[in-house]
Amino acid sequence: MPGAPGPVPVIPAPVTAVTCLEDRAQIERAVELDLVGGVQRLRLGPVTALAVDRTLHAEATSGHPVTVLDVRIVRAWEPRAPRPGDEDSALRHRVHALEEERAVLERSRERLRTRLDVLGGLAADLLRDIGEGAGSGEAEGSRWSRELDRVDAERDTCGERLRAADARSAALRAELGEVRRAVEDVEEEP
Repeated sequence: MPGAPGPVPVIPAPVTAVTCLEDRAQIERAVELDLVGGVQRLRLGPVTALAVDRTLHAEATSGHPVTVLDVRIVRAWEPRAPRPGDEDSALRHRVHALEEERAVLERSRERLRTRLDVLGGLAADLLRDIGEGAGSGEAEGSRWSRELDRVDAERDTCGERLRAADARSAALRAELGEVRRAVEDVEEEP
């Protein structure tokens, strides 16, 4: 009830007429309310954030004496939930799923880059060990060959996985851009 203590619920105020002018628009809304006697606070909305107080006008049209004491715009911003709700569109759900996949993929790419760096360091250490061993007269060619082959194979595997992750990341970035543009085209107000 509008006169009850506590938070005042927002009363939907649908647009009934729009007049477009050169540099602005006049938007009229109409609401029928059953009010009881006394002072009451009403919240009507939603109203665009572009509206300004000096252009706001409210009047009561009834057979009873009614006085409008004050009309003002109070802005409140409510951040979006971290995840889209059930009422959000399939496009918003798709954007969220793609963003989550992109975050997981970026972490995987970072791990693969780090692993490649470590394997590069291991190969350098192994080559230094081979050089020192050969210089001191050690002849362990089969072991050195086996270890070099193992490190090279692991670097090749890791490099292929990183290239696949990079390709998926590029495709994901393109798809995410397309879906975001679709959300803007379909859901955002002009």
